[in-house]
Amino acid sequence: MKTRVVFLIILLPLLMISCKKEKFPDNEDLIGNWVEITDFLYKQQLTFDDEDTLFYAKPGGGLIPLKVDTFLYRLDNEQERLFLTSTYYYGASESSFKIQLDKEAQELTVWGLLISIPESPSETIFKKQ
Repeated sequence: MKTRVVFLIILLPLLMISCKKEKFPDNEDLIGNWVEITDFLYKQQLTFDDEDTLFYAKPGGGLIPLKVDTFLYRLDNEQERLFLTSTYYYGASESSFKIQLDKEAQELTVWGLLISIPESPSETIFKKQ
């Protein structure tokens, strides 16, 4: 009887931990093209290569052309942040964004990517293509 109780006490926390879908991605998880999940006609796109480069495509909409920015990226597992450095603006400071990956749904969530106030950062969700 005691063995069963001990087994259940150990098993329950393990089941709760394993149910967590979202995690911090590694470089291999990010490689590929990610398209914003939105009802808008024009969608943002993130393309991670297998090195350290991110291509960020922002739609202009209408007559404004698509703008693609290139960044060097790095991941910080401890802080669970994505750090970006512009390759266009020499000497630009590094920006950081909180990110999480839902591997099951193949969705990447990025906080603060769009202009927002620090107390309530924007949340943009991308689907892997």
